[in-house]
Amino acid sequence: MSVIERNIKVEYRLQVFFTEGVFNPANGLLKDLLCSDPDRESHKVLIVLDEALVRMSSSVLKSIQDYFESCSEGVALVCAPMLIEGGEDSKNNFHYVTEIQKKIEQHGKIGRASCRERV
Repeated sequence: MSVIERNIKVEYRLQVFFTEGVFNPANGLLKDLLCSDPDRESHKVLIVLDEALVRMSSSVLKSIQDYFESCSEGVALVCAPMLIEGGEDSKNNFHYVTEIQKKIEQHGKIGRASCRERV
């Protein structure tokens, strides 16, 4: 039996930003991150939220809507936030992944490329 063995080094830069009121129009962090790629003219956003977060903070959906309505051209929320059941059930159920993938395909060209090195 022959074997090919190679060492592969993968480098990934991870930045973590701490903020409060991320969907407050006065907080420019999210928009700055979304628009920091000068090669992209528009930025489509798909938001997926844990249902428990929405139950605990009933104003979060309105805050998200208001935030993206206040953004200038170039940043767009492609649809209402998707609400996904949290916890172990969602981690062990491929249904949620499929639903998110369908939304991505439906709205086209939503990708992680604009978020690389900034997540």
